[in-house]
Amino acid sequence: MAKAKYQGPADRLALYDALVASVDGVERKGAANPYTSRNGYMTSFIDREGAVSLRLSKVDQTAFIETYDSRVPVQYGRNMPDFAVVPDDLLERQDELRPWFTRSWEFVGTLAPK
Repeated sequence: MAKAKYQGPADRLALYDALVASVDGVERKGAANPYTSRNGYMTSFIDREGAVSLRLSKVDQTAFIETYDSRVPVQYGRNMPDFAVVPDDLLERQDELRPWFTRSWEFVGTLAPK
C-alpha cells in the first residue's frame, strides 16, 4: 500500500521543508502530516491548509504572538496551548523565522523525554 502524501499546498510544504533543513540536527517526519519532534514532543508541524506552528516556551510564545499578531493553533477542534501559528508572510522570510524555529527546537530539548 502506498504511503499517504501531504494534501496541503505544495509551495508551503517546500518552505517548511527548507526551514527544517536549515537547522542542523532537525529532521522532518510524517508523510501525510509533516512535523518535527524531539524527546518525544512535537516541535513544529504544517497543517493541511499550509499553516506552520511552532512549540515555544510561554515567554517566547507570548513574544511571538505579540510581535507577529499570531495566535494559538486549533487542531481537531482543540487549542494547542504550547504552540503559535507562523503567519504566512513570515514563513517566506526564512532568515527572520529561523531563530524562532531554533528556539523551539532548543526549548523542547530542555523538556524531560517522554
